[in-house]
Amino acid sequence: MGLAIPIETSARHIHMCQKDFEILFGEGRTLTYKAELSQPGQPLYGIQFTNGGRIVIFGGGEVLMQRGTIIGALGVSGGTAQEDTRLAAYGRTIFEEVAACL
Repeated sequence: MGLAIPIETSARHIHMCQKDFEILFGEGRTLTYKAELSQPGQPLYGIQFTNGGRIVIFGGGEVLMQRGTIIGALGVSGGTAQEDTRLAAYGRTIFEEVAACL
């Protein structure tokens, strides 16, 4: 296994220290509040009007499979769409490495 980065996840968010975040995305990088991203002229403007406010689809989600069966999903949000997508893909890769050992 490569670089070990301790991550705690839930169905809605992810916890990691600033040092590990900078390892993944670069020194001095920080997360951006979603509220700012959904203002007029920003990349997620309009998100609040989709699907009656019940469900929104955007980057940062990965399906987790084991032996050909879907057993869950991993969702990451809080950074840019590219950051969320990259971190979710990394999380899926780590999951697959762990699942292969079971």
